[in-house]
Amino acid sequence: MKEDGAKEGGTGLQLIGSLAAAALIVILAVWAVTAKLGPNGIAGREAAEERAEQSEEAREEEAEEAEEAREESGRNRRRRGRN
Repeated sequence: MKEDGAKEGGTGLQLIGSLAAAALIVILAVWAVTAKLGPNGIAGREAAEERAEQSEEAREEEAEEAEEAREESGRNRRRRGRN
């Protein structure tokens, strides 16, 4: 009988140990993902991409405005040359 009681107690301890190991694995997995991405990792990357796109658009607009200003300046010089 003593042998049966020892088996039952060992099974209970094994179950507790398995649950503790599973909880530890979950905690480590959450920690690893959070450390890699950060709390707002994806949102932060999207915001950075949006800022980069806006910056590129602003540079393109400035280049277009500079080109238009050069063209206007050339037209004005030609008009003054006719007078």
